[in-house]
Amino acid sequence: MSDGIPVRIHLSAAELKTLERIAARRGVTVREVIEEHLRAGIEHRKPKPPRTRRSIPIEDRPKYGNRITPDQVQLIEQLTRQGKSAAVIAEQLGCHVRTVENWRAKLDLGGVRPMGRYA
Repeated sequence: MSDGIPVRIHLSAAELKTLERIAARRGVTVREVIEEHLRAGIEHRKPKPPRTRRSIPIEDRPKYGNRITPDQVQLIEQLTRQGKSAAVIAEQLGCHVRTVENWRAKLDLGGVRPMGRYA
């Protein structure tokens, strides 16, 4: 760049070949192509908006968000004891199958099966 600030740019062989092709097409040097790209990048760079904190105070935020509520945990336990599959329970609760499986593991319900099902 013309203001005399030294700049070091690391390019791969493919990037350098691309710049050489562009320079040859335009009839300029690779350095001029690079300077043009740098100028264009600086001119078109949009300032980032300032980061803002959440406007909702912690005490006013929903307690569970998209997590499972205690009532839903009880429902997982009941439906598991009834022999329902994780997929059926997840569909009924509107959550992911893995969520139901994780709660079954936390509640140690993974092995619960109805007595007459496999007899």
